[in-house]
Amino acid sequence: MGSLILKRERGFTILEVVFAAAILGIGILGYTKIKASSRYSQVYSKQLSQAVLLSGSQMEDFLRRGYNHTMLSGLDGEAKTHLYGELGGVLSIGDFSFTDASWTVRQNTPSQLTKLIKFTGKWNSSREIELTQVQVQ
Repeated sequence: MGSLILKRERGFTILEVVFAAAILGIGILGYTKIKASSRYSQVYSKQLSQAVLLSGSQMEDFLRRGYNHTMLSGLDGEAKTHLYGELGGVLSIGDFSFTDASWTVRQNTPSQLTKLIKFTGKWNSSREIELTQVQVQ
């Protein structure tokens, strides 16, 4: 007589299911971390481009005035001002604004015929942008 072969249907063991769930969980966690990082980078790059745009417009406005800003005064060829005194505390573009902004003008650097003009703006109390320009008199 022929031998009787029993066929046993076989499914996944509990150990295989646990490993598959762990691998899936690690994959989902990695994906969400990448998405969160991407969102942070997107927000930061938007704020940085707005800061550059606002700083550039402030530099152009300052240069248009011919450096004769009434608040600029100082000794030893250096003048510094805090921007909020004149502008009423608001320096913004759209929904973006600087929490602190200041000018520094140094005379005779790097030569007698030049001025070093520096605009510094801060936002989110930890981010800072600095725009520097050398002007020949």
